Amino acid sequence: MATNLALESFTILTTLALLTSMAAAEPRGYYVGANIVGPVEEDGMDHSGDVSVEGGFRIGDSPLFGHVEAGTGTMIANAGMELRLCSRGRFFVCASGGLDAAYLKYSEEVEPAIRGVFELGTEFRVRMGFDLPLAMRNTANGFTALQDAQLRLGLAYVF
Repeated sequence: MATNLALESFTILTTLALLTSMAAAEPRGYYVGANIVGPVEEDGMDHSGDVSVEGGFRIGDSPLFGHVEAGTGTMIANAGMELRLCSRGRFFVCASGGLDAAYLKYSEEVEPAIRGVFELGTEFRVRMGFDLPLAMRNTANGFTALQDAQLRLGLAYVF
């Protein structure tokens, strides 16, 4: 499993690196933000009001960013890389996608997760996105399914 995860991560990051030559990179180098995440249902409880804080930084002069996040939801902590693409001008429309290593509450293990975020604004931005842990686990009815996907809505300051 670790070998597959390493190979998949290498493939995704290589693809992201190749795309950087065609992308309009985020013009600023750092961001901090706060999010409300949901809807997530775990053990019959709705976790729609869970919160998280995060920060990110540009890697060199590329549109690749590293980020870390901590929160009260299903994904207690995560860190990873994302490709951030933005429109040019004073008002930005940005999209980012990447791969994270996420510490999940239910398994108490680090699992791979896909993340995507869409942003609107200037240096203060409204962010909407999703996190999709790729872990498979048994549900109450005995089937195996993707679990703990969460949506996010937040604000970020980009500098």
